[in-house]
Amino acid sequence: MIIYILSFFLSLGANKITLPTVLHFEHLANGKKLERNKYFQVSDQRNTSIRQWKYYISHMELMTKKGESVKVAGIFLIDAFGNDSIRLALPKGIYTGMKYAIGIDSSIHLGGAQDGALDPLNGMYWAWNTGYIHFKLEGEEHDAVSTNQRFQYHVGGFSGTNKTMQLIEIPFSKKIKFDKEHMALPIVEVEAIRFLDNEVVKMANPLIMKEGKDAVAISKIFPLIFSVKN
Repeated sequence: MIIYILSFFLSLGANKITLPTVLHFEHLANGKKLERNKYFQVSDQRNTSIRQWKYYISHMELMTKKGESVKVAGIFLIDAFGNDSIRLALPKGIYTGMKYAIGIDSSIHLGGAQDGALDPLNGMYWAWNTGYIHFKLEGEEHDAVSTNQRFQYHVGGFSGTNKTMQLIEIPFSKKIKFDKEHMALPIVEVEAIRFLDNEVVKMANPLIMKEGKDAVAISKIFPLIFSVKN
């Protein structure tokens, strides 16, 4: 599914002709398409399933061969089991990579509940502290003695030592020529195993529901789970 048509402010100039395309996020478990509530195994043979996975993207930029950038205005909510793509309009050119943040600025948090991607009905707003959840991953593990353990990683925090917004930088494996004949961007692959199998996650409290040092530690894993499909 595709979310939100973007408007652009370009460091390349305001008069560039743009062409439509889509940036798709493909969520995987062990390299295979992730399915809601379907069990898969991490490296230590834990049977794991995911029922919800959402996160905010902001401050998106695409880098050009000339070392310039195309900046994308907007905040976007990606849902592994729902709206997992963003519709773009890009100027012609040769692109070498992209970068974006997981999370949103403190000014948005301080502005209170909003609409669109920031609507509290999306389940990403902490009403108790007037702030948004940057990244939400929920599911369960099924261990050898037939007991289930829930995990809920609700990662937020926007001020002082509790900041959890993280910058993701992804170089393309080869330059992308963007013109009328070729208007496709690489698919962004988001691998659940790289998150769940990380030692920080394995040692952390499986129920993180507030800001703090545990949430900050978890947020530092975000750059490890994103890559582009060749």
